[in-house]
Amino acid sequence: MSKRRKGDLLIFTGLLLVAAALFLTGYNLLENRRAQRNVDKVTEKIQEITVEVHPEYVINTDMELPVEEIDGMKYVGVLKMPTLQLELPVLSEWSGNGRKLSPCRYTGTPYAENMVLAAHNYKAHFQNLRNLKQGDLIIFQDMAGNVFEYTVDCTEILQPTDVEEMTESPWPLTMFTCTYDVQEHVTVRCSKVQ
Repeated sequence: MSKRRKGDLLIFTGLLLVAAALFLTGYNLLENRRAQRNVDKVTEKIQEITVEVHPEYVINTDMELPVEEIDGMKYVGVLKMPTLQLELPVLSEWSGNGRKLSPCRYTGTPYAENMVLAAHNYKAHFQNLRNLKQGDLIIFQDMAGNVFEYTVDCTEILQPTDVEEMTESPWPLTMFTCTYDVQEHVTVRCSKVQ
């Protein structure tokens, strides 16, 4: 074999190797692109599934609020009223002695959208409830970390005997406290933020 023929063979072999390398590089780039498209597609589907999955309380609105016992008292969550600069723990059940310590759940749950909270007319509790205005934000967070946001709709004055009007209302959240003379209840009605 002549030197020229050997040179041509080496050039041809080199070109074949370069072509093979380019082919493999192109193939790897194409496979990478396919893999990325698949990842994007599956991730999007998983996100759609995640969006459709609801916390248990959405499916079972009759479930009870989770309770945590702290210093011998059972709490169901925290109530935040940014306008009044209040953040208050909420006891699981209403009682005369309990509401001296903290606001209490009088009845209902945020899951069933019928929660009623009661508290004494202390400055640290609900004394300034009457100062809330329409549109003010109210936040309740249960002990499982679920957050429910409401806005104030209106304030009403109810008689202590108006229990049915208090508990069987169309508002998702109602908060009330006694007036100073204990003759009436200042009642704040709230709608759920969607």
